[in-house]
Amino acid sequence: MREVVNVVFGADEITPPGIILEQDRPEWSLVKRERLVTGQVALGALAANFNKFLVQPTIGSDVIFTLTHLVTDQESYLSIGEAVVPSAAAGTFLVLRDGRRGVNARGMTRIFTKQEVALTSVSGRFLIPVRSALPIPAFITASGSTMGVILLESTVVNVTQVVYFAGYERIARKEELADL
Repeated sequence: MREVVNVVFGADEITPPGIILEQDRPEWSLVKRERLVTGQVALGALAANFNKFLVQPTIGSDVIFTLTHLVTDQESYLSIGEAVVPSAAAGTFLVLRDGRRGVNARGMTRIFTKQEVALTSVSGRFLIPVRSALPIPAFITASGSTMGVILLESTVVNVTQVVYFAGYERIARKEELADL
């Protein structure tokens, strides 16, 4: 954060009075080496199956992804789960929200979809009502983590569901990856 303060305010001291970095402006993400990303994915109704959406950075990319916004048209459970992403699944890349990188620019984080008969057994589920805000400010996952996939599951079977994701990703430092 000191680097952000130095670049934005030109100061070598602690954050100037009255400045709260948690309320920083979106364009400061450039200084913090964050890439703003967004994505949308839909699943059709499948009899006796729950919809599942898994968000995870590309394996081996050394990316940390933070989910900041999520909207869905069906009531769902949100959790950090141990879901297995099928190796054959290509997934949909989140799109960069940075116009300087071109229209087809994409991030390193993907959304994978599955339809299964049972819900995933995880603790710490959060209920997301239809078209409501994310109940907590941020969920974080990294590319080397097998335990920390961001998982969204429908609460009922046989529904069509559309999900919108937004957040940011950045390349992790070596010490951050050591804990995974």
